[in-house]
Amino acid sequence: MEVKKSVICGVCPGSCVVDVNLEDGKLIDIFPAKDEPFGALCLRGKFAKEILYSPDRLKKPLIRVGEKGEGDFREASWEEALDYVADGFLKVKEKYGPESLINHSGRGGFEASTSDFLGIVNPENRAVPGFFLPLGSPNVSSVGSVCYNSFGAFAPITTFGVYGNSILPDIANANRIVVWGANPITKSPQFQFHAIQVAVSKGAKITAIDHFKTDICKRAEEYHLVRSGTDGALALAILKIIIEEDIYDKEFAEKWTEGFEELKFYVASKTLEEWAAIPGLEPEAIRHLTYQIAEEEKTTLVMYTGLEYSNSGVQTIRAVYTIWALLGKIDIPGGILLNSPTVNRVKEIYCKKPDRKPIGANEYPLFCELMQNAHFMKFPQAVLENNPYPVRGLLNLGSSILTSYPNPNKFAEALSKLEFFVVIDRYFTEDCKYADVVLPATTYFEDESYVVHGPTIKKEPV
Repeated sequence: MEVKKSVICGVCPGSCVVDVNLEDGKLIDIFPAKDEPFGALCLRGKFAKEILYSPDRLKKPLIRVGEKGEGDFREASWEEALDYVADGFLKVKEKYGPESLINHSGRGGFEASTSDFLGIVNPENRAVPGFFLPLGSPNVSSVGSVCYNSFGAFAPITTFGVYGNSILPDIANANRIVVWGANPITKSPQFQFHAIQVAVSKGAKITAIDHFKTDICKRAEEYHLVRSGTDGALALAILKIIIEEDIYDKEFAEKWTEGFEELKFYVASKTLEEWAAIPGLEPEAIRHLTYQIAEEEKTTLVMYTGLEYSNSGVQTIRAVYTIWALLGKIDIPGGILLNSPTVNRVKEIYCKKPDRKPIGANEYPLFCELMQNAHFMKFPQAVLENNPYPVRGLLNLGSSILTSYPNPNKFAEALSKLEFFVVIDRYFTEDCKYADVVLPATTYFEDESYVVHGPTIKKEPV
């Protein structure tokens, strides 16, 4: 019997609302939901059946029977596997102390309540910051150690004093949309791309800046291609023009900025031609771009993580934000908006603060303070060198560590030296070869949970 339902797409954290056709409980067809503000369907979602019913999906818990790295496992019941997991982690705690336990998650940690409970997505919204905190461990970590946090935390907090999710482009009211280092059609969810399409249909123009010709470049009125990793120099060239040609908001600079004189001195340290040569643009092209941003009052900015993947990512993003601030395009219609801080949607559960600092706190104090996380780049150091203390137990949720981090051989060595290692995933990844237990993960199609779209919470299990 065929049934039609409106549900949450199950393949990524985008949480798009989709209409599905089910036959005997099995997904047959999937479409973007009609009459839903968050209805959308990307290419991945279109082929959700291939993920949902893949023959490679993990279906039963696995317990290792061979040597680490061999990938030799036996199937187990959930009762046996969960008891084995609890016992394994408790043995590590008793032998080495609670700080020897760490949990790590990636973008594959799709289930919203898990992310909220652990505080691994938004450090402002956490109930218990870390799976092992109730046991006394300070070590919660995520792939944010190498991705997103330059854009999501360090640059916005050190520029505006808020996290990145509180800085919103006012696309709906903009007359010009500058898309810098982002390609919205590939973002999940695609709500921002759809908003841009609507704005363009009403007359808004797009200016794109990237290092190769992306989809948004093809849709733009004009685009500028820069050398990879040189966006910061372009931003400084724009700031030089803004400051030296007196087109900035002087009252704002005087009352609401720190370090303006130092910035003025720094951009003057090179000629416009010298700054322009770094990204590979003509000086007049940069001057044109500057006045295009400045003269249209309702000019908004769309960025994402593209700018952070360089040696100067944080400062590059700060420089770009500073352009909009000095031009007076902060918190005005059609500019970029500063939202109020996120309110916790999960009641905080009190746990005693651990005595030890998380790993990485000595090397990356700002990261650990702002994210309330351990820095996972220091995981091999903690396992192989016992620095700052031995780490011997790891729970890894929805992340392929050996394909996500640099120097995978070193991470593989660290995984092989753990005394207890558990992986939760949909598929048997390379990490799983080193695990003691592998637990199958669900998709949103199979969860009974919730998702959050801004202030809206939607509960729609299949």
